[in-house]
Amino acid sequence: MIRSHYYHELGFAEIGQMLDVTKGRVSQIHRRALLVLAEARGSLGGLDSSY
Repeated sequence: MIRSHYYHELGFAEIGQMLDVTKGRVSQIHRRALLVLAEARGSLGGLDSSY
């Protein structure tokens, strides 16, 4: 989801068609994926600003 949206620049509607789900469902999955990434980042103590 994240890779398709940010790296491949696909819209939620396009991703939804690929996965056979609605645009709204893609939005829900996207939001949850961002939360999971933020939680993972927090559990690692943040990212070093030199990256």
